[in-house]
Amino acid sequence: MTIVNTLFKQPVRRLYTWKSPGDVRRNQIDYILMSSRFKNSAVNCKTYPGADIGSDHNPVIMQMKVKLKIPHSKQTKTVKYCTKLIRLPEEAEKYAVLVKNKFECLYVEEADATRNIDQQWDCLKEAIEKTYEEFLPRTILPKGIYGAIYADDMAMGNRGIHCTGAPTSGTGCPKNADRKIF
Repeated sequence: MTIVNTLFKQPVRRLYTWKSPGDVRRNQIDYILMSSRFKNSAVNCKTYPGADIGSDHNPVIMQMKVKLKIPHSKQTKTVKYCTKLIRLPEEAEKYAVLVKNKFECLYVEEADATRNIDQQWDCLKEAIEKTYEEFLPRTILPKGIYGAIYADDMAMGNRGIHCTGAPTSGTGCPKNADRKIF
């Protein structure tokens, strides 16, 4: 704790906080205490003896600089879809057919001559999202730097290069393994 009144050099008339009856003594008996952590935010602290407050004490006024922080909301877990499945050619074709079918169904449901570009975009976006939810498995990522998506890639050594052979002990890919780049 820091006594803020004593941090700043003031003239004597700005230091006393109490006058005895008859104005015999003037003492500094009122203080402002502040945590030492925020000591550097205090700009000035002094008394105002001429204030008409109906008391034998003088008000102690402190000026401080305050920088307010933006409150951060709770972070939700990021839900991503495991897109490695789409990288396979036959699965990519299945996915393309599903998206096309969904888009045609949604387009027929809302077939109006008055559709603008925003409505068409919403229709396409909805078709892609619904197909993603049905076709791809969901992955909830941990709060790590790379997350669960790249965990197996990092175990192999190079991100994006995967082995199709059996790995040897501790070396990643065997020398004779076929390598695929996704």
